[in-house]
Formats: sequence, structure tokens, C-alpha cells
Amino acid sequence: MEIEVKYHDGASKLGSDVHGVMCDMAASETVDLRQGECKVIPLGVSMKLQEGCWGLLVPRSSTCLKHGIMMANSVGIVEPDYCGDDDVWGFVAYAIRDTVIEAGTRIAQFMPVSLTVKWDNIRFKELDSMPYPNRGGYGSTGEKAGKYVLDANGDRIYPGTYVHMKYSSEVKRVAEVSTSTRSGSTGPTRRTRSTGRTCNGASGSRRQKSSSARGTSSASGCDLPGTTE
Repeated sequence: MEIEVKYHDGASKLGSDVHGVMCDMAASETVDLRQGECKVIPLGVSMKLQEGCWGLLVPRSSTCLKHGIMMANSVGIVEPDYCGDDDVWGFVAYAIRDTVIEAGTRIAQFMPVSLTVKWDNIRFKELDSMPYPNRGGYGSTGEKAGKYVLDANGDRIYPGTYVHMKYSSEVKRVAEVSTSTRSGSTGPTRRTRSTGRTCNGASGSRRQKSSSARGTSSASGCDLPGTTE
């Protein structure tokens, strides 16, 4: 298989860093990112893959830990017609901390994939109901019914359970609504836990008792508005 490549300014040559089935790719210019920013880091190459192939682009296993960036779109799919002079491959980076990606830093890896789908031969058949058993999803593959794991707060998470979490810059809270009501309250009991927050210069974990009347959380010296669903 021959792949036609054009190298742009700052690009690293391909083929020298092939490990197993993947070929490493490096940033072609230095990019600064602040925590929470999303930028496309150019990889400095344009490529023409053979017809019937597409490119699979993913992060290197050390990219997040070493360089503080994740691929925002999880995985890159590069189609064979993305091959013009201006069709430069890039890494869509999301910064989990302030970081600088220097030119020449290996952050991605790719492989040409020869599996293609002939969409002209595929039809979608609409049904009113699926005549198959429910398997469950989101982490339930191969798990037995009733099996659970404990989260950081000691609560049970069952396979297939959708977990909704609210984040802020200072507080991570998990709101739980109990099906039973507390004596004297007219609605469901709401409990709020906070972890890893900073309050008046002191960090750590502290459990906040919620008000049964308002369903809000408060702490001395902290601004903790009530969690709402």
C-alpha cells in the first residue's frame, strides 16, 4: 500500500515511529491551551489514502497524562477524499489543565483501515417494536443482573444506570432524590454531597446537610446554592 503525503511546515516525517499497528503523529506547531479550552492542533500532513480505506486517528495512551489534553471528539475518522493541499490533519484537543504542546510532540497515532461499507446496498427497515430481548447498555455487557459497584460517595451504581453529575469550578456535587419523605416535609428528601472543594482556603471533603424545608445546602463562609434537578 502506498500513501501519498505532503508535509507542511513543522511536520514530523511519518513511518519512523510505528509501533504495532499504529503510526505516531506529532504536533507541527506549538500551541498554548488554558484549562477548558478546545483547539485544533495541526499535525502538519495532508494525505491521500487509497480508495476503500479511511484513516483512524486516536490519542497516544500517554497524551492525557503527560500533556493534559484529550481528543474532544474521542476519535478522528479521516475519509479518503480529505486529501487536498489545505486538508491538513489535526488533533481536536480539549485541555484538562493549562498546558503547552510543543512542536514535535507526539500526541496522536493513526492507521489506515481497509474496511468500507457499501451504503448503496443497505436499507433501513422500520419496526413498531424490536422482537429481541433487552441486553442493557452503558457498561452492562457481560454483567449479571443485580451486580453493582460503589462510587466515591459509597452509593451503588448498577450497570445500565444513567448517572447525572453537576460540576462547577469549585464544587462537584451529586444530587440524590429519595423516594421516601422526611417527617414534616411535603416533598422528596434531597441530599447533597460535596467533594474536593476549596472553602476559605481549606480543601478536602465535607458532607453538607440539606434543609428539609428548602432543599438547599449551606456551609459557613461558603456559597453553596441548593442543587436543582
